[in-house]
Amino acid sequence: MITLGENEYVVYTARKHFFIFATEALFVFVFAAIPLFFLPTAESKTVHELFTGVAVLPFLWYLYTLWIIILWLTFVYIWTDYYLDVWVVTNKRVIDVDQHGLFNRKVSDTRLDLIQDITVDIPGIFATFIGYGDILMQTAGKDQEFILKEVAKPNKLKEVILKEIDVTHERARITQ
Repeated sequence: MITLGENEYVVYTARKHFFIFATEALFVFVFAAIPLFFLPTAESKTVHELFTGVAVLPFLWYLYTLWIIILWLTFVYIWTDYYLDVWVVTNKRVIDVDQHGLFNRKVSDTRLDLIQDITVDIPGIFATFIGYGDILMQTAGKDQEFILKEVAKPNKLKEVILKEIDVTHERARITQ
């Protein structure tokens, strides 16, 4: 997935905060539970009058099983997107792997010496308490803005990037 260059090693790896995944997955479980509240009404006399000669309850369980399969595939999609969205800080660059769906991936990177400014944006009190936010990096490269969204521990990631930038500048000054 990521090819490291010569003398390049991974310093830090970050992902979206687990809370982001959990809130998306919670909707899947809620949608799985909702039909269970309506299945007992399938035994009512009105439903049997509407569907005379049809085994209503087995048919509804069949539909519910299909619904669960669709929700399971949705959950796998959400998990894949969460797990494969990753930000890697190496001793030479920052790599952003952004998974879009199951078969579409965008990998961007920027060299540490091109980073000009790093801003951490923590959107609200809840994000402050659980510790997630966005990181915006201004670069001197082709794409001037590099955004890492909903990252866990954004201040820690910023510190790691700044430390590696300092090490890179120090190494460049020594070789001159």
